[in-house]
Amino acid sequence: MKRWGLLGVLGFVTVAHIEAQEEPSSYLELDGGADLRFRYEWRENMPGAYGQLGWNNADRLRLRTRVWGSATANDYSIYTRLYNEVREYHYNSSGARNYQHFPSWLVLDNIYLNMNNLLYDRMDARLGRQDMTYGAGRVIANGTPGETTRLAFNALKLTTRVTEATKADVFGTYMPSGRDFLAIGQQSTGYYSTSYRNSYGGSENDDGLREWGVGTYWTVGEVDVLPMEFYLLYKDESRWYRDGADRTSHTRVPGRAYGTAGLRLMPQFTEKLGGEVEGAYQFGRTEAYADSGADDQLMSAYMLFGGLTYTETEWAWRPYVKGAMLLLSGDSKEARHNRQGGPAATSTGWNPVYGRHTYLGEIPASMYGGRRWTNLIWPHGEVGVSPFNDRHAFRGQTGPMFAHRDDRTGAPTNDDNRYRGWYTQLSYDYLIIRETINNRGNLKGRVMVENMAYGDYYYGKTPSNGYFFRVELVAAF
Repeated sequence: MKRWGLLGVLGFVTVAHIEAQEEPSSYLELDGGADLRFRYEWRENMPGAYGQLGWNNADRLRLRTRVWGSATANDYSIYTRLYNEVREYHYNSSGARNYQHFPSWLVLDNIYLNMNNLLYDRMDARLGRQDMTYGAGRVIANGTPGETTRLAFNALKLTTRVTEATKADVFGTYMPSGRDFLAIGQQSTGYYSTSYRNSYGGSENDDGLREWGVGTYWTVGEVDVLPMEFYLLYKDESRWYRDGADRTSHTRVPGRAYGTAGLRLMPQFTEKLGGEVEGAYQFGRTEAYADSGADDQLMSAYMLFGGLTYTETEWAWRPYVKGAMLLLSGDSKEARHNRQGGPAATSTGWNPVYGRHTYLGEIPASMYGGRRWTNLIWPHGEVGVSPFNDRHAFRGQTGPMFAHRDDRTGAPTNDDNRYRGWYTQLSYDYLIIRETINNRGNLKGRVMVENMAYGDYYYGKTPSNGYFFRVELVAAF
């Protein structure tokens, strides 16, 4: 039934395009390119989930290579991108050296068909594996969260130009569990599309998690001083295997079926003062644990963000200062969604939907298994400056992080310590070579340093600080 429905949609958009096209042409345009990203990373004393410290102390080199090509005829086009990443661990907490030799495996990272200017130039359609990022990336940015360096969705997306200043996207997504079926060669055990288990230390990284969803995202620019976005999403996450290799019913974590409704406002109060407000609410159900005898439980979770930014537009370096607050609702340790065993309780912890990526930083992401952002309060400040005609950009952000609710595993019962620690991130972006020929051939780099001074949320004998360092070069041509 799903297959016939998809064929029906494709038939509809194709017929609509043929009817609207007046002068067909046989002109075919071919294009292609590549990019290389080199990273050196060092991490020490990274945090873990639920009050524990993680294992992931490491020193590694990473090289990502991508080659892409496209073919365009009139309003139709096909785009493909081939991806590979090589990682060499000089040191990790187990003392082992780990290598991934090029090209041990290749992934067809993007492959999609574009059909533009349908329905009298009002609609575009894209079918296939594609990248999709909306807004600040808090809810939609990553379709393959089990693999940290790819973002692709298997999706059908329809974009309608409602007015000159407003567009509406409607999309459906599906991500199966297991190894990527578009991969060539021997995949590393860590490269699964949707897995949570690797982040929890399971011996099998294929945890059986399957995801599908539908949604709409509107970008409204009718009022120049108040751009806005709103979205409505529905997502189904199947049961998955929490830990242990036996894969019995007792190791399966309940699935979720839920909706997310959200609004993002970006008011511009004056030429120098702007703001951002985003709020979203989640509702739906969480399945009961197998053999627990409990009923499915309702979900009630939320995300709130608010910030003000002052930019000195009359100065050449355009310095800015920002104050902001991020709140992600959490579950208590009694009600935590992915705890081992027992009946499921009402799920009040925020689920990032398609936002499982490192959008705040590498150290904060390590606080959550599988980068499932939840249970966080972060008031913070940010400053930045862009000297030398925007060829260089310096940014720093800092602030205390708290747990919204106490969800720690094995923590003393007579305390309720929620202070995760003081987090600081400093970054420097620089442009070495600007695009020279056909907007190609740029070379840029980045240096990023992070520190977390741990609070009493992390109990027991723990180090006082966690560190992360990264330097990277990116060439695109």
